[in-house]
Amino acid sequence: MILKPGRFLYSDRFDREGKLWKVLDQMGFVARGYGGAGVNSFCANQKIDVQRTYATMATAQFEFGVDLPQSMFKIDYLQQYGY
Repeated sequence: MILKPGRFLYSDRFDREGKLWKVLDQMGFVARGYGGAGVNSFCANQKIDVQRTYATMATAQFEFGVDLPQSMFKIDYLQQYGY
């Protein structure tokens, strides 16, 4: 199986006064599925409230029918391959 990390969705949220309020990152990877087809999977997201200096990180549990190393779903892996 070939894994290609680094899929990202990113958005900024602004308050009613037009000031940056929150930043949202959704992190994931592309795995090779049946017949070599690419499978996009988002495995975590983080929301940063820049006005209150607070952040939340959420991760998901996946089962693909193949063994993926659990180390792929840890914060240090996402930080290394997500940017």
